Amino acid sequence: TLMKILAGNYQQTSGKLFIRGKEVLLKNPFMAERQGVAIVYQELCLSDTITVAENMFMGREPVNAIGLIKRKQLHQDTQKYLDMVKCKVQPDQLTKLLTISEMQMVQIAKALSINAKILVLDEPCSSISEEDSERLFEILKDLRDRGIGIIYIDHRLENIFKIANRVTVFRDGERVAT
Repeated sequence: TLMKILAGNYQQTSGKLFIRGKEVLLKNPFMAERQGVAIVYQELCLSDTITVAENMFMGREPVNAIGLIKRKQLHQDTQKYLDMVKCKVQPDQLTKLLTISEMQMVQIAKALSINAKILVLDEPCSSISEEDSERLFEILKDLRDRGIGIIYIDHRLENIFKIANRVTVFRDGERVAT
């Protein structure tokens, strides 16, 4: 529920939502994105028939004056965000050729490409190896140090304690403790 409210898919029925100290009402996903909220869902949300770059900037491609996609800039922008998450895939690589771990990293890079201020991750380690999970934790620590807020959702408490500064437990939509 929290993720859906932050994503602008649900409206909160009580309470207030603040981003960077300012109260906001996220009525739809576009408003959430404009506020810098990026969601990485547990289920992979990439099209496997297009390239990594096309997936990352779908609907937001850089275009020239007559509307043609600037491929060079698209690839440069994609590479910038892939580098941020230390993902070794190529922008022109077809997504269907990626491993599950690589797809997860592409999704995180895509989330960052909207200039995310808050990155919400829903069980990102559920389908990746222990080694890839440790690499992800290092990347998340780096993003945290850059000032990006991270909401990390997981049922594995050992993962949470590796990276969290603060832990809040919710049950049935209610905060149990922080």
